[in-house]
Amino acid sequence: MTILMIYIFLANHGFTFMRYHMEVNGTAVGYGATEATIYTITYELDGGTQASGQISSFIASDLPITLLEPTKSGYTFQGWYNNSSFTGTAITTISTVGNYDLYARWVEDIYVAEANGNYYHTINEAIYAEVQANNVPVTVTILQNVTLDKTAIFDIANSNSYNGRVVVPEDKNVVLNLQNYTINNGAVIPLFEIYGTLTVSNGTFASSTTQGILNVWPTGTLYVTGGTINATGSKQAIYNNGGTLEISGNPTITNTSNNRAAVHNSLDAGVAGTITITGGTIIASNYYGVYNQIGTLTIGSKDGNVSRTSPVIQGTYGVNSTENFSFYDGILKGKTNAVNDLNKITDVETDYCIATGTETIGGKNYKTNYLIEEPVIVTFNPNGGTIDEETRQVEKGAAIGTLPVPTYTGYIFEGWYTLPSDGDRISSDTIINSDIEIFAYWVSGVAQVNGNDYLTIEEALRAVPSNNVATTITVLADITITTASTSATVGGCIKIPSGKNVILDIQNHSIKNDTALDTPVIENKGRLTIISGTVYSNGNQGTINNLGTLTVSGGSIQAAGGKQALYNNGGTATISGTASFSSTTTERATVHNLNDGTLTITGGTITSTGSYAVKNDAGTLTIGINDGTVTQTPVIRGVTTGVLNSSTFYFYDGVIYGIDEGIEGAITGLEANYHTALDNETINGQNYKKRYLAPDI
Repeated sequence: MTILMIYIFLANHGFTFMRYHMEVNGTAVGYGATEATIYTITYELDGGTQASGQISSFIASDLPITLLEPTKSGYTFQGWYNNSSFTGTAITTISTVGNYDLYARWVEDIYVAEANGNYYHTINEAIYAEVQANNVPVTVTILQNVTLDKTAIFDIANSNSYNGRVVVPEDKNVVLNLQNYTINNGAVIPLFEIYGTLTVSNGTFASSTTQGILNVWPTGTLYVTGGTINATGSKQAIYNNGGTLEISGNPTITNTSNNRAAVHNSLDAGVAGTITITGGTIIASNYYGVYNQIGTLTIGSKDGNVSRTSPVIQGTYGVNSTENFSFYDGILKGKTNAVNDLNKITDVETDYCIATGTETIGGKNYKTNYLIEEPVIVTFNPNGGTIDEETRQVEKGAAIGTLPVPTYTGYIFEGWYTLPSDGDRISSDTIINSDIEIFAYWVSGVAQVNGNDYLTIEEALRAVPSNNVATTITVLADITITTASTSATVGGCIKIPSGKNVILDIQNHSIKNDTALDTPVIENKGRLTIISGTVYSNGNQGTINNLGTLTVSGGSIQAAGGKQALYNNGGTATISGTASFSSTTTERATVHNLNDGTLTITGGTITSTGSYAVKNDAGTLTIGINDGTVTQTPVIRGVTTGVLNSSTFYFYDGVIYGIDEGIEGAITGLEANYHTALDNETINGQNYKKRYLAPDI
């Protein structure tokens, strides 16, 4: 019996028995064990490297055998299997005798995050492995687009499952570098829970579920300096639950939810949070841009300067706040109102105030709030007259705008000035930088003759004698000619009859006609000299119709209607000095000489932006002085032709330009020993042909 038991034991422990017998006194006494059985393990590594110390053969007494894990660059070992299809359960330990063929199963490494030069399969792994709980910032770089869902659980110490969301624990400081990648959620979870510190500067966060994107808790701090945070589900893009949130730089934060703000300062944690927004764009399509339910909200920086362009906060209300808040920079935009209650804004930049405006965005009208400097006060002193608008608030650094017109019985309002007398003139374009009082200037008429003031130009003309004695009419105020019954003369234009010799000194004023009038501004049958000011026509009968003797030595004669600036209808006209004639009509020349008129041009400029500058139909045209020398004045420039001549034409001085031709038609006479020369010149980007006089060789 004893020999049999030993035999069973040895057989079960891998020994091979050989038969032999020994005779003792002729009797066989049994079998004897001579060696152990050796078993083999064959490893199929599939390109991997075997672990040092891995057992490849064994005897029964070696059992159990714990299998070691091989390595393979770029792959993670998933276990040893007894078949190449990897069916069944992975083998970690060999407990029974036999020969084994084992196959290594590999999964290619997919790293989503890097920190301190180490690579991780999940963001949480990187945070927990590399970021210490000492508030020292560590950059975690995202390596690809990441979708967080409940199958991507990171189990910390096998105790806390976060269902796919990323958690920044208290006292950990993470600088998240998304590069140009996107983190989104594939399950009903927020993307990040922030109990420590997180800084975001680039990349995209996206959520289309019923949970938000970034949740900040009372111990947490979130800095957003760039990137895009886009919530298209039914929750906030950023949910500040008692934490600290700072938005700066140029991030874009959006939300399309019908009942959640893009950024929410919430009371859910029972702790008042702090939000500071100094830059970026926050837009909620269908709800509030920022909802300050509880806590401190500061928009902008109180630094003495105000930006109207950043940050931008937009929604049904740009800001809906149940608490008071501070507003130092940016613009708030809301479909209903920019702010639910302007009284909630309790602090603004020093010397600034809240302004209200409107803006059309996507075809919809939005109300806006922004800051402007405290307005300056303009006081209108009627200086003896009466006025409805006594004061006006004007934004500092802005133009004063359209000025009121006071009245004073027996006087004509001349304009607004900085002093009661001898001040600087104020126009609608004058920039106002401080409180100012401006004064109305009054004249007892629009024109003065021999020291006497007249209420109408017609009355002033009556004071001019009819014996051809030169008499100056000084214009004291701008004159607009409307009809014959107003401050003009019969027929709705200024008519200078034969026998009158008028020197018209318009000064810095203007005489113009109403667009509805079918008459020129001035009709001259006597003698008229214009030395200053502006005569302007927007009607369809031109500016000056000359049938007498006309001299224009200064000032500006302009035509913007359908006729000429000067119509020399059989009269004698001289243009000299610094006189300027211009026209925009495409139908007529700027200056037209006809009916045997005499037109002499010795100085000034004559331009047309629509047609000829000078046209000579039937009369004598002389440009320059026949004195043996040639000058570069006058300057005549037309769109088609500078001078169109079909009659007598003498050319002694000046330069004549035309796009098609400088001069069209024959020239009767030139300065002696000179000939006309042709050149090209570019003026305001347009090429012109240039005619001038060059000496004969």
